[in-house]
Amino acid sequence: MAFAEDLSLFFDTDEFAVEATATTRAGATLQLKVIFDAPPADAFGAGGMEASQPAVLVATSAVEALRQGDLFVVGARSYRVENTQPDGTGVTRLLLERAA
Repeated sequence: MAFAEDLSLFFDTDEFAVEATATTRAGATLQLKVIFDAPPADAFGAGGMEASQPAVLVATSAVEALRQGDLFVVGARSYRVENTQPDGTGVTRLLLERAA
């Protein structure tokens, strides 16, 4: 039996989730609800090391078409998908990098 969970409460925009848009290289546009985590860009001061990278949690079923390099927009910032990490429970973590 496949694992099935109602994730709508987890990705509720009245709580922690935010709206985001993803565009695949094939031109498909996806409207998504995500949990966004953007650590400080420079955790150790000017010129220091970056502590970690921006990432989102999203329902796996909503991002099955996304691949590395696809465009991802949260708020006014654009990112590229660097890596997808499905966790096997219906949630995927997307590692992002700032788009130029």
